[in-house]
Amino acid sequence: VSRPGGGGEPVVRAEPRRKRTLYTRSCGHSDWVTCAAHAADGRVLSGGADGKVCVWSASGPARATTLLGHVGSVSCLALSAPHTGAAQHALSASYDKSIRLWSLDRPAEASSAACLRGHRAPVLKLVWAAELLASADREGAVLLWDLRTGAHTPLGAHRGHATALAPLGDAAALASGGQDGRVCLWDCRQRGCSGGAAAAAPVHHSGAVSELVPHSLPGGGGELLLSAGADKSLALLEPRMGLAVVARRELSDFPYSLAAVGSVAVAGCGDGAVHVIELPSARRLYSLRTGGAAVRAMHADPNRLVCACDDGGVRAYTFGAAERRGDVEPPLGVAPAARAPTE
Repeated sequence: VSRPGGGGEPVVRAEPRRKRTLYTRSCGHSDWVTCAAHAADGRVLSGGADGKVCVWSASGPARATTLLGHVGSVSCLALSAPHTGAAQHALSASYDKSIRLWSLDRPAEASSAACLRGHRAPVLKLVWAAELLASADREGAVLLWDLRTGAHTPLGAHRGHATALAPLGDAAALASGGQDGRVCLWDCRQRGCSGGAAAAAPVHHSGAVSELVPHSLPGGGGELLLSAGADKSLALLEPRMGLAVVARRELSDFPYSLAAVGSVAVAGCGDGAVHVIELPSARRLYSLRTGGAAVRAMHADPNRLVCACDDGGVRAYTFGAAERRGDVEPPLGVAPAARAPTE
């Protein structure tokens, strides 16, 4: 996108979608579903507070293979990148302080292919990108793993919980955020925090870091790291300048979800507002109202925006062009007139 809609204020229309419920009396979770991931072949993986990982069929009646091994709630899932002829694997992290590796080629016979132990607290965050595998826990510790040997290297720690984790560039670097409001940049080759100890890293937010999203600007415009915080702000950080703040945008409420595509960032907040923000200026282009419930998760691509909210609804929008009505920004949290989505 060059601003969704080709440069003007977008018209956003809700798209009705078909729903397929992944639950039956004979298979599924017995407690909250805490995370989900999608395999390249269409299968869906879900993790639950019951410690189960379920692998759901790609189509037809809901059928699931249950992967057992965790004795605590599953906090997050990650999938290996699909490669022709290579086995598909999944990783699950848990409150039982472990990370488990699963083979998805023959899930009916699956058991945990490996169990990685090294954390002293529940594992809250997990990233798996190319050769990079890292995790972070409730005590703030950030660990780097060698999946071939199961060995781990402590990179450092935040004060309080680690709350966000993201790979940067070619996966030679890693960013983490914590309850301490700091965003730390870790050099995975040097096995340490770029610029010194994590405790010495600058404070980027006056509250916990809620989301980190690395993003490449179109047209060779450079790299940014987007950081959302409990202080109701979005900070644009420059990784090549030691995560210096190059711009900041105040939001209407706590940002639960964050995405970036083309020249815009999209932030979903606790009051149900979705703010679309220009990059790299951090100017707010417009806002949407999803219905008042917190926007917990979202997906954005050049064609559509999908928001999942606390009211149990999932709203899918498409972008369309409209004539620009001027450069004056509407009041924060209010969508431009006649631009609200119809459902």
